[in-house]
Amino acid sequence: MDFWNDVVAVKEEEEKEEKNNFLHEKFRRDFLKAVYNKQKKFRGEVYLAKKVDGEEQLVLPVSYDRDVICCPEPLDFIGAFNDSIGNLPKSQEIMRDLISGRKRFRTARFETICLDHKPNNGIWFNSSRNGVNLRPGTLEEGEGQAYAPVTLGDLLVHGVVVGRTGSGKSVFLNNLILNMLTEYSPWELDLYLADFKKVELSRYMSAGKEYQTPHLKTCAATSEIRYVITMLNHLVDCMQARQDLFTRLGLQKLSDFRDKYGVVLPRVVLLIDEFQQMFQESTTRETNIINDLLMSIIKLGRATGFHLLFASQEMKGALSGKALANFKIKFALPCDSSVSSEILGNPGAATLERGYVLVNTEAGKAEDNKKYKVPFIRDDEEEVTDSYFYRSLNELVKEENSYRFNKRKTFYQEDEQKEISELEDILEKVKSVKEKELREKPDYYDILTLGYGVVYSEKKYDLETCYIERGRNRNIFAVCPDVDDLAYVQKLLAVNFVHSSAAERTRNFYFDLHPILSAKYNIEDDICNVEKFDNVDSLEGIKREYFVRLAAKEACSEGSVVKFFESYTSKLIAYTGEKELARIGQVAAQVFAETNVADLLNQCKSFEKTQGRNVLPMTLPAKYYYYGHYYYPIVKKMDIVPWQDVFEQRNYWISGIEYIENIPKKWFFPALRNGMSVNMFFLMFCSSEEINFSDFVGRSDYLFVSGNIEKIYKRCGMTFTKKGRNSIVIDFKIKSLNTERAFKKYKIQASDFEVPALDFDELIS
Repeated sequence: MDFWNDVVAVKEEEEKEEKNNFLHEKFRRDFLKAVYNKQKKFRGEVYLAKKVDGEEQLVLPVSYDRDVICCPEPLDFIGAFNDSIGNLPKSQEIMRDLISGRKRFRTARFETICLDHKPNNGIWFNSSRNGVNLRPGTLEEGEGQAYAPVTLGDLLVHGVVVGRTGSGKSVFLNNLILNMLTEYSPWELDLYLADFKKVELSRYMSAGKEYQTPHLKTCAATSEIRYVITMLNHLVDCMQARQDLFTRLGLQKLSDFRDKYGVVLPRVVLLIDEFQQMFQESTTRETNIINDLLMSIIKLGRATGFHLLFASQEMKGALSGKALANFKIKFALPCDSSVSSEILGNPGAATLERGYVLVNTEAGKAEDNKKYKVPFIRDDEEEVTDSYFYRSLNELVKEENSYRFNKRKTFYQEDEQKEISELEDILEKVKSVKEKELREKPDYYDILTLGYGVVYSEKKYDLETCYIERGRNRNIFAVCPDVDDLAYVQKLLAVNFVHSSAAERTRNFYFDLHPILSAKYNIEDDICNVEKFDNVDSLEGIKREYFVRLAAKEACSEGSVVKFFESYTSKLIAYTGEKELARIGQVAAQVFAETNVADLLNQCKSFEKTQGRNVLPMTLPAKYYYYGHYYYPIVKKMDIVPWQDVFEQRNYWISGIEYIENIPKKWFFPALRNGMSVNMFFLMFCSSEEINFSDFVGRSDYLFVSGNIEKIYKRCGMTFTKKGRNSIVIDFKIKSLNTERAFKKYKIQASDFEVPALDFDELIS
């Protein structure tokens, strides 16, 4: 066979330049030649021994002259077996029906791949039925075992890699990955990659669609602990679903399942680089969660085909001794003697030269160490297309396409931000859907779209949303010590409201009490008709509107105009303490007592111009009645008008709660508690952790928090997670549902603001 001659040759000038390096191009080419030319030494690890006409022959486990059926994750279809618990024959029948397509379950589909041609260059020649071969390079013990693998399988289930900075750990990991990608097809192997450095492993997904590794299910370039935890939780769910399926079918492990039903269920390899950092970045609570999830995978991984491969400079403060004991494959690149002894069981890696790796799968004795020379992978070309690394990925993508196989994959980049214009486009596209939802469910005030979540998801648009419900204390409170974050939350909410189906029937009032925040963000850039106020006294306008609406709502049950105004008057007097309202109420009741309800609204409109000015002085109490007259006919139509349409929707933005020295508790807190019942919605913003904002937290159901000040999270009753210095994540909680989420900020253009200061260098010569 001549196909390996088509492998990209190493350029002569590169061979001269890299004469001291063992290039991966050459390793891969020679390895593929050896697989097909020297079969005996690959017996067991690649080739199967079969009797043909009474003689033993070595054959590859993958035959490219037939179709193969790929089994989706049992998590997607395990519900089909709910009625067959304890009934083995029925479970087996259901399984056969699912494979044949006679029975379908939700989105689960058994995909048939037509293997009608062999892949180029002789790749994808092995099956993962018995395990996944890790090929570190060439073994130093002789040519006969030069490419001997270390196999993740039933005996050696999990592995660790250690190496000091500059030891070549990244090159080594890329070797393991590229060699797995070469040996196994994407339907035989699912790869999950997590990189806390956020750079190295992201290359398998970041260079464009034509270079996105076919075998990958997830690539996480992040130090966001919540994403990693939810990814681990997803893997545990998948693993437990496999275990459940095998049990119901009377099987023990993955290989039994493949043999029994003739379908391919891939093995899963989770590789985490800078694994130790995961524990350094996590809180005590998160560390406990991670340990519990890892122990679940460690215990069930063998039977279900799940394998862990963790890499770090050292394992101190990470895996416990009990957990580490389950990692039988132990790789050590050049490292300190203490680290080598902890991992290998001997100090052998302390004197190891760069470009080599030791592996120990036995009891840890030095004589059990195996030494591999690690191929060097070039990736220093300026253009992606000139890089051997990316050319190799592109070859894999082309082969994947030739079999019409495309695995659903996700790529999470912690620092990636979408433009705010994308959110605006999305809001316009879903506007009609939201309008229908709000019309059919009057208990909702509005629906907000916040941003892309920071938890594992296979969705393309994994956007966090928030349904604002009507009810007590249904307000928004945002506390962010970073004013830029607070400005962003205001911008996000404003964009949502301006693109809402309720925008035309909603008025916005903005109380600008935080000068630095208003310098960062001007709400009028998004909501052009907002009414702005810049002093605390203007909050009295909220008081008047709240009492008028509340009195009208409570008096609406009265059966006549006179009784309505009697009730309305008494309630206003009780709420405001203004006794003059009694006299004005009597006059108003007489004026409107004989008025037809159908004509009352028109009468109300002329009340201020005629009766109001001639009969009643237009004092503040008189205006109370003007509003009361206006609401009465609408209230009387409640049998045909939805309650949420009785009062005009009003959003009250209070920017700078910390600047209100004396909170008018007598009316303000009741308004916060009951405002939503009369279509008054409050959005409050604070940037100081020094004030006592517990009253506002208690009267708000929707909380937005950012930053790294743990006491703020505690005072808001939210879980604290450590974040990077320039984190783009906002945390969010819905108290009534007891749910916490987090989302990434969109890119916005915030106004520059500098604290005024004299430049003495310029002023004094």
